[in-house]
Amino acid sequence: MLDYSSSMNLAFSLLLVLLIVYNIYRFYYWIIYPYYLGPYKNVPRVQNGLVHYMKLYYHRLLGSPNYYLQLSNDHGPVVHLVKNWVLVNDPILKKLWSNYQFPKSYSYRVFNIYGPNIFSSFDKDFHNFRKKMILPSFTKKNLKYNKDIYTIGSQNLVDMFKDKISQGQSNIFDLYHYFECSALDVITTLSIGHSLNTVRDETMSKEFFKVWTHTQYVLFLKGLIPSISTINVPTVERYKYLIEQSVKYRQSENIQFDDTLQSLMDGQDPQTGENLTLTEIIEEFFIILYAGLDTTSNTMTWTLYEILKNPKLYNLIKQEILNNFPDLTKPINLSDCEAKLVHLEAAIWESLRMHSVVETFARRVPEGG
Repeated sequence: MLDYSSSMNLAFSLLLVLLIVYNIYRFYYWIIYPYYLGPYKNVPRVQNGLVHYMKLYYHRLLGSPNYYLQLSNDHGPVVHLVKNWVLVNDPILKKLWSNYQFPKSYSYRVFNIYGPNIFSSFDKDFHNFRKKMILPSFTKKNLKYNKDIYTIGSQNLVDMFKDKISQGQSNIFDLYHYFECSALDVITTLSIGHSLNTVRDETMSKEFFKVWTHTQYVLFLKGLIPSISTINVPTVERYKYLIEQSVKYRQSENIQFDDTLQSLMDGQDPQTGENLTLTEIIEEFFIILYAGLDTTSNTMTWTLYEILKNPKLYNLIKQEILNNFPDLTKPINLSDCEAKLVHLEAAIWESLRMHSVVETFARRVPEGG
């Protein structure tokens, strides 16, 4: 009879053997066969498959696009990555495959919550229907009437910093965290009709981002293990409850609000007269939350970092803002910013180029090419 220690050693040994066998199989399937034996063997690529494989996933874990750029510079606009994956870095080719003839990668299914949504759907008719229903709610014309966005987002954040400094609490802030809170407050204003005020409410902030962290783990696991796709996404359940309560209140009190949630509730397909269901509204708002939260905070943090480490650029942008908007107590609209803050806009675009916050989502080549 094996003792506990022997059993553990045996289990560990078996696990180690399985991992070795799996990695040998994976290396053959992802590198050896496609590089040297399969139909992709003549596509430009790095000669040393093992070193390339390790570099590729090292940079992917870092979230760095630099290795992709290096591959394009060294081998041209089309480079074989691994398995049947090809890196394309060409504006003309991008136009060709950015259409319905080249379906989205299966990795998009990670974002299926109760079913397909405007981001994850492969179906052309479904996507067109959702697009017609949703996009009008997010045009600049419609968003500019939501006056709370400026106050809840930018102004509330600035006021909070001023209050903490004047009260002697601190003059050192985790900007990434507060940018994330500010983005969340704006998104919840659009989706449930009121802000969670996480910029100032630390208890609410901790509670939400604890659930948010679990959500990211779940989505990561869903991408890694497709068979667990039915697992609940923590934030969706919380978000669903908040949106349901807001919708029920509006319907029971027969109150009309001038906000994005109301626009989605009232929207109708011009051909069929269909409305979005509550479940569909929740799906789309979750995608907005997921797509807008970390991307906004990362971009703002990197942009501010790049500006502050360049004093000449900082002074140029500071003077540009003060010259065009001398009274900083008044709300500033987007169209005026785009027209007058050209250096700030350039800094944001350059930050997005240098520190891309979203990795590329692939397309599938249909059978027959």
